[in-house]
Amino acid sequence: MGDARNQVLLCQEVESELRDLCLECRKKFPIIKEYTERAILKLRHHRDLAEQDGRAQQDLPEFPLDEVLRAILMACETFQNTIVLLSLTCLQKLIHRRVLKDETIAIVINLMKEQATNGDESVQLKVLQTIMATPSRMTLFNELVVEQLMQLLYVLHNSASATVHHTACAGLSQLAEKMADRAADEIGAEAEIPELQAIAPVIRRHPAASMPTVQPTQAPETLTGPLRMFYVFVQDLCVMADYDVSSLSSRYASDAVERMRTGSREGYWLNSIKFPRPLCLELLCTCVAAHPAIFTGSTECFTLLRHNLCAALLKNLRGCFDFAILIRSIQLLQQLLKSSELAALLMPELQVFLHLMVDLTNAERSPWQRATSLEFLKSVCEDPTALVVLYEHGGTKEVAASPASSPASGSRTFMELVNSLSKLIHQVCFSSGLDSSALLHSAAAAAGTSGGSATAAPSAGSSGSTGGGSSTAPRPPANFGDVGRGLLLLGTVNLPQLL
Repeated sequence: MGDARNQVLLCQEVESELRDLCLECRKKFPIIKEYTERAILKLRHHRDLAEQDGRAQQDLPEFPLDEVLRAILMACETFQNTIVLLSLTCLQKLIHRRVLKDETIAIVINLMKEQATNGDESVQLKVLQTIMATPSRMTLFNELVVEQLMQLLYVLHNSASATVHHTACAGLSQLAEKMADRAADEIGAEAEIPELQAIAPVIRRHPAASMPTVQPTQAPETLTGPLRMFYVFVQDLCVMADYDVSSLSSRYASDAVERMRTGSREGYWLNSIKFPRPLCLELLCTCVAAHPAIFTGSTECFTLLRHNLCAALLKNLRGCFDFAILIRSIQLLQQLLKSSELAALLMPELQVFLHLMVDLTNAERSPWQRATSLEFLKSVCEDPTALVVLYEHGGTKEVAASPASSPASGSRTFMELVNSLSKLIHQVCFSSGLDSSALLHSAAAAAGTSGGSATAAPSAGSSGSTGGGSSTAPRPPANFGDVGRGLLLLGTVNLPQLL
């Protein structure tokens, strides 16, 4: 009885929208009016059958979806904003009531793509509302539907309206997260744990090491369903995020805002889409952050991560002169460090990335590069998981294999990070013309405040004292600068206790 009641309410809602559409098309489009009236008659007949008493649930007639969709499609072909908005509203009713079939979602997405290309902001916003209301089981029905949906969101991403542009970016992030969710469910069904140590890295910390290349290939035959879809999507993001050094002179000749919204390379699977590099890096960060276990649970996905994603990240970090790209590259790097299992497997790549981030703090770098890299190093020093991984897995194989080696000798990456930070602090404190005594006093007070009520361990030549946890840290000097403030934040981490 409840299902019959839902059918009656559905017919009433759709009929109301179709009547408005029929009135709008009465004078200019009589053919559309005729087809709309036919759909209304079908709806009324369906409603009358559903309202009959004593009818069993399995005896309910099929909803006249074909007639309603035919009227909507014909109305949208007029490209009249008022008629199109009424048609999309009726389509939203069908999606909300879960009447739309999975087989028809490709037709609906193609219809919305044609309307979004028209460029009217009100129509584009209505299209975005319709996409957000569509369940993920329909938007991720198969690769063809996902490809059409990507093309639709790409059209909306290129809209002149800032509202449509940012909402389309949010829709792409939501779609990437849903794809990761379905791929993770596929991975969770497999009990085997792949052997990932045998996959050799393509990034090495060597002066003569060549820059790796991102080479797309066909998806492995072993991947099927949602996992294959996730694989080809991440691979295309790596291809579009790949940094081409040869086009350096032409890339930075255009306007910065336009450059950040315009892509330069098509994908391998999405061969008609050019996502800009900041968006690609943001979507890659979403894929990694949603389910890192996808890359550790599949040999093919880990190979893609190690060979393509890390290569694209290296190129964007090494030759970056855009703040938007650097910020998103750092966010992606932070997600790799947050997963202890991924970070342990990617230690050769992380050594190179950390070296690049420390290099960005040099005096010849621009202030925003130095401040951004210091903020990243601060986040590493504040993350216990990242520090443990760097300490336990950052040594060379020869040292790690020696049972007689000391703990400090087996964590080369961790010691290099501490030594680089100490050199950086020495450079700013004693080589930059700052008031070193005031600087050190401020850093020491901040470190004492962060220690709270903890008791400092006495050294060999001292009488032992406790830190003043109740005092507040003084403000830094006026000439301290952004880099100095970043160092003051780094100074709040008590690195000797970690050793």
